[in-house]
Amino acid sequence: MHTDFERLVTETIDNYNMLEETERVVVGFSGGADSVSLLYFLSDFVKKTGRNIEIVPVHVNHGLRGEEADRDENFAKEFCRILELDLVVVHEDVNALALENKVSTEEAGRNVRYGAFRRYAEGVRSKIAVAHTLSDSCETMLFNLIRGTGIKGLCGIPPTRDNIIRPLISVTRAQVEDYCRRNSLKYINDSTNFGLDYTRNKIRLGIISLIQEINPNFEVSAKRLCDILGESERYLDEISEKAFRESYDGKSYNISYIENLANAVKSRVAHKILSTYFEKPVENKHVSLLLDIMKNRMGAVNVSKNLKIVCSGEKLLVRKAEKEKLLFWKKKMQIGKNFLTNINSNVIIKTVSADELKNIDKKNNVWFINYDSLPRECYFRSRQSGDKFTFKSRGISKSFKKIFNELKIPVEERSKIPILACENGVIWAKYIGVSKEYIPKEGCKKILILELEDNVND
Repeated sequence: MHTDFERLVTETIDNYNMLEETERVVVGFSGGADSVSLLYFLSDFVKKTGRNIEIVPVHVNHGLRGEEADRDENFAKEFCRILELDLVVVHEDVNALALENKVSTEEAGRNVRYGAFRRYAEGVRSKIAVAHTLSDSCETMLFNLIRGTGIKGLCGIPPTRDNIIRPLISVTRAQVEDYCRRNSLKYINDSTNFGLDYTRNKIRLGIISLIQEINPNFEVSAKRLCDILGESERYLDEISEKAFRESYDGKSYNISYIENLANAVKSRVAHKILSTYFEKPVENKHVSLLLDIMKNRMGAVNVSKNLKIVCSGEKLLVRKAEKEKLLFWKKKMQIGKNFLTNINSNVIIKTVSADELKNIDKKNNVWFINYDSLPRECYFRSRQSGDKFTFKSRGISKSFKKIFNELKIPVEERSKIPILACENGVIWAKYIGVSKEYIPKEGCKKILILELEDNVND
């Protein structure tokens, strides 16, 4: 008589065609209850079904837990000897790799494991079997929910991805342990699974335990939700993929076509556009940048060090990002008309008393500066490296690079933005205004009025 474990794992393998046309299965084997039950089941399953599939268990010693890691390795060797399977053992210094690649120890360990699995899966029709369970999938769903996610993140861990299969994805950790008991299978426990230093442990040992007091069948209920959301995710992805293809003419993307899509589809199309060019995973901030620039129908913005989005009329193009060239220019400020040759603009400068200011029109292209606080020599110039601006309302200083990025000013336009400066720093800048320390204060006697005329002839 089959246990629930055997029935559910067999159904998962069959439903997702996990072992179809497979000559080798590389099994990630840590020696914990999940991987012990997976390796034992697959070995038994292949024998009972008469399939000609080579089972290759791979154990990775991360070099992180000293004697405990050596204990795990020795256990893995003995378990595989009993099953008459040839174990592959891989030794790596994960801490050193994490420092070298500037990633977390957890990410470095994962990269090492999957790198080893892929190496031993090369050359034949292979699958990589990992021991994620329904309990792991529920933890992932809650982890993503807490961190902030969309539908895809709430679907938990997928049963398959590329050549990776997860035969245990429909069984709970309790069912795994019951299967081990029934078959007298020993396993080891990783001490890091019980510490509350890791977020996933807090979710498993704290949050899920509390939820199960309310609903003991929480994991089964969560699976139903994951299945429903998974169907919705696949449907939306199909629609988005079709819209993505239809929006592209081989050179650019049609903005009006994308803008007329439903929001749920539009954001996915934006994600697909960026994914076509990004080497790393696309983040929500990149999608938001793309949606904003499409909405405005103009401008350009760098979404990464290597990519730039350009909007021109109805066309959206993704190009290689250009490094900003600081085309420096400078002109001494004088009372009267200051013609800035480099940007074809006039700046009219005049001074008035504080009393006279009441009669001056407040126009968009006119700014008022505390003349009393100005040094003897000021000059108009383009921005230069290290420039910062202090905002009155926020009382903070920001680099011009950050400000221009926030304003979505194209890189090639930034050297054309006039700045009034002195040796002490920036006094005024077009689009931004007057720096905090130069704003007229109560008691100042003289006001400098700055009026900008763009696109003029000399």
